[in-house]
Amino acid sequence: MSLRSIVVGVDGGEKSSRALAFSLGLAGREAATLSVCYVRPPVPWTSFALTSMSMFCWDVGALVHASHDHVAAEVAAEASDAFARTGVRGQLVLRSGDVVGELAELARVREADLVVVGRSRRLGGGRFSAARRLTDGYRRALLIAS
Repeated sequence: MSLRSIVVGVDGGEKSSRALAFSLGLAGREAATLSVCYVRPPVPWTSFALTSMSMFCWDVGALVHASHDHVAAEVAAEASDAFARTGVRGQLVLRSGDVVGELAELARVREADLVVVGRSRRLGGGRFSAARRLTDGYRRALLIAS
């Protein structure tokens, strides 16, 4: 099976770094294009209406956004370094929204032959993890790196 396009979802964690490393190796061997995707998840606190807690909620939302900006910058640096080091053709894609929906949409747009994600420990890696949600009704090849 020859791969032309690979999408890897990253979140700045150890498992996503492993997924990125695996994807880089595979893309290099297959001469495939690699799309490294970081999705900023929605921040529920910023959607509250004015209440007695609204100022606190806004501050928490701003902190969460700043945290995601920091992670996105780290992911961008890691991806840029990896592309330069390996010579793999690819690009970093930053999106906002539902992680699974955005990864699936990017895979559709890029006509990805394979999507790679790290196994999540968030919420126990259970039914709410991106890897688990991608397997439910997903129509592309999916590799979960652990």
